[in-house]
Order: sequence, then structure tokens, then C-alpha cells
Amino acid sequence: MKRDLDLIRQLIIDIEHNPDNAVSFMDSGNKKEIAHLKLLSQEKGQAGFVEINEKHLLENVYTAKRLTFKGYEVFELIKDENRWQDAKNLFKEKGIKYYSFELLLEVLKTNLRLK
Repeated sequence: MKRDLDLIRQLIIDIEHNPDNAVSFMDSGNKKEIAHLKLLSQEKGQAGFVEINEKHLLENVYTAKRLTFKGYEVFELIKDENRWQDAKNLFKEKGIKYYSFELLLEVLKTNLRLK
């Protein structure tokens, strides 16, 4: 599976905007979303942006319970669509096809400081 930074951004925004901060995905049809949700989780070696319930007992449902403090910090950087696109376009202009989410966040932080 290829990592999708736009999907990661959308998951963080969806979790933050949901009134009870819970976003759920069925295991059967949302494998890409679940894989990306796990990347955002607090599991060892993952990003630590989101608290998730692995699976509910009688269901194959993954639920993002809430953003962590770190997740809210990331949300503040990525929530503006124009800033997000500007940061991604910087990489395109430089001919850089592959970059990390952390590097993208650093560009967003730098752009905020410069404005």
C-alpha cells in the first residue's frame, strides 16, 4: 500500500471536526483508511497523533477516539487547504516526488513563521 498524505490529512481533520471526536471504519471495506489510521495511532513506532480502539468486540470496526495533544498540534498546521497545497507545491517545484509527512510539517511550520 502506498502512503497517502492527503488521506492522512483528511483523517486528522475528520476526527477533529466530529462532535464526539470518534470516526469509525468497517474492516471489510475501508482497508486503506484503516491502514492509514493505524499509522496515525499511538501504537509503538507510529505517529502518536490519534487514540484508536483496535476493534470492537463483536464487530470489525476501528474507531479513532480522539486526537492526542500532538495530533492537535498537527491539525493546527494542516487545517488550512491553501497552506497545505502551497507546502506540497514547494516539493513539486523542486522536483521532489517523495517526502515524509514530518518534512511536510516542517515546511508548514516554516511557512507560518515567514508570514
